[in-house]
Amino acid sequence: MPRLRFGLSCASLLVAALLLPAPVRSQITEDEIKAMLAANALSAARAKVAEASRQNPASAVAAYYHALLEENGETALSRYQEVVRKFSSSPYAGRARYQIGQYYFARGSYRRAREAYLELLRWSPTSELAAPAAYHAAKALAILGENALARQELSAFVQQYPQDKLAALARQDLDELPPAPPPAAARKAAPAAKLSFTVQTGAFVQKSNAVAQQKRFRQAGHKATVSEKRDGNTKYYVVWVGEFSTREQAREFAERLNRKHKVKGSVVQKEN
Repeated sequence: MPRLRFGLSCASLLVAALLLPAPVRSQITEDEIKAMLAANALSAARAKVAEASRQNPASAVAAYYHALLEENGETALSRYQEVVRKFSSSPYAGRARYQIGQYYFARGSYRRAREAYLELLRWSPTSELAAPAAYHAAKALAILGENALARQELSAFVQQYPQDKLAALARQDLDELPPAPPPAAARKAAPAAKLSFTVQTGAFVQKSNAVAQQKRFRQAGHKATVSEKRDGNTKYYVVWVGEFSTREQAREFAERLNRKHKVKGSVVQKEN
């Protein structure tokens, strides 16, 4: 009986090699990407990162830069969120959380931005982005009008990062915050404010419109003032006409004013 031959011919080896899966391209490095960006080869960098992300779905650097170089904000946000889900223990997840915060901050969604910044601080407290995340988290509170907590966090930021370039901005924010209310004991000792009443005839976003109404009432012989008010982040201007010691006097005047000038004035209380 002839012996069986276990060896493969050269032709057989070539066929077998062709049937093997193609080797996966080596992972792209951050230095490669930065070099392309430094050379203003943005389109080439975008294409190369996209290809690397497809070939190496386990590459955190490719996934992160695929999001960073994306031109559409909503698509970039989705990709950053995917980086956080897939690579939660990677430094790129911390960067992605910061970029998510920046996206929401730019959109005016300050609470969602703050959540992203605080998540970065919880997961990566030693990140190079910890300082800007802490500052923007506190700044979000200031914009939202939560002044007491904003003051507390901005003060803590200045103490923790006194040499950071954002410390000067934090100090400026502290100066611009409304003053803290006096302690309870001081409030009790202070004399009671004298109350008076007036008729508010309008509230305008444009100051010129408020001034025009003020002028009309002054020409009619009434005392009229314009006062600046804030509602959260919105600034507006109110027109007050007359000043009275009792609410009943102000109400009677408002009725006469409304009939004569066709306005819808309402009685408000002032503190002098």
